[in-house]
Amino acid sequence: SVETIRHFVRLAAREHAPRFLRFLAMITSPTGTPIRRNQLLITQALTDNSAALVLYDGAAGRAERAVLLEAADHVNNPRGKLAYHIELIGLLASLTEGDVGPSEALVRELVPLSELVENLLEPQMLVTLRTNYVRLLDEAFLATERPVHELTSSDDLPRLLSSFAAQLADFATVLPSA
Repeated sequence: SVETIRHFVRLAAREHAPRFLRFLAMITSPTGTPIRRNQLLITQALTDNSAALVLYDGAAGRAERAVLLEAADHVNNPRGKLAYHIELIGLLASLTEGDVGPSEALVRELVPLSELVENLLEPQMLVTLRTNYVRLLDEAFLATERPVHELTSSDDLPRLLSSFAAQLADFATVLPSA
């Protein structure tokens, strides 16, 4: 119900406990198929309660997250802020799975393409967090109900793709010859 969702978002906002986000992610697609209504309700509840959004955006936010990454906060404190952030980015990606245009638009407002690309270009990023960001890129910007104008009007995506291409080239050079 709407009240249950709002209650769990309030709990997440107050405690920043990853378990509340995992519950919300679970009810977005309990059988593996996204439930559009739940996606919309959760997205709206998150946008209405900014305290639940630990995004580490901007240079200062990314620097704060880098300190947590360096300290392996997600391992040493599995109920801490970094673990919460990892779950949040995964939840945002889940909220945009399938054809759910209103959720996609709201999530793009929370995490604009430029910010998403900056996060994906961070050199010291956990694989799980990077995977969640790539899922978010795919679901909220690429596989969308409507074309996203931002993809063609900014240099963010070409910059990201160039970085990916360089990383793949570097990876290919370290592969043993067959």
